[in-house]
Amino acid sequence: MAREDLFTPIHKGIRSMIYDVGSSFQTTDFADVDASLKACAKLEHDLRTGSSSCVLCYLSNHANDENNSVFNVMRSHVPEIVDTLLEEHEEIEKEMDKISVLSSDLQNTADREERIVKGIELNRKLNDFFAYYITHMNKEEVTILPATQKYLTDAQLASIRAKIAMSIPAERAPTMLGWIVRSLNITEAENILKAMKSTMPPPAFENVLRIAQNSLSTETFAKLNATL
Repeated sequence: MAREDLFTPIHKGIRSMIYDVGSSFQTTDFADVDASLKACAKLEHDLRTGSSSCVLCYLSNHANDENNSVFNVMRSHVPEIVDTLLEEHEEIEKEMDKISVLSSDLQNTADREERIVKGIELNRKLNDFFAYYITHMNKEEVTILPATQKYLTDAQLASIRAKIAMSIPAERAPTMLGWIVRSLNITEAENILKAMKSTMPPPAFENVLRIAQNSLSTETFAKLNATL
């Protein structure tokens, strides 16, 4: 019987988001003003509101979800692990601030050649940041994840997961859940949707199913839905 897992499914979704924006950004022609603005909008549009569909918004909000719903519970069990991961979350926020400054600078640059140079600089900074973020998620999966399964029951873990899922703003939920279900193998998707079905109000779970249906092929969703 699979244990409740608060990290792997959402981390898979985030990795897919990172791979997607990284690929998009490195192929952007920064000589083109519209292409430059479009790339930056995908990266950090309305970053400070924390409610848009920008990639950095999701990364920041995910860290906050972990801080407020998981790390605070686990501090009494594994304080050193929690403290290390919290320090990395602080570093992540600092790096995102730097990326935001570079992105704003790029968007405000009118000169073609200068914009190309700044686009290259921002792309390299993103590569460094994404590498750090992926390494951070890998660390969480070999430290705090097994600790949660050691010290908390599946019922407690399911309650935390449901709390996080229900707290995701309506404008963020379709995109985030869509990335997650697309990034899982079908067994993982079955497990997480069954767990969500057991802990969420039926109307909320119906919304989840609609998101899954819109995010998967007809064949995959049919197989998935049949098990539910």
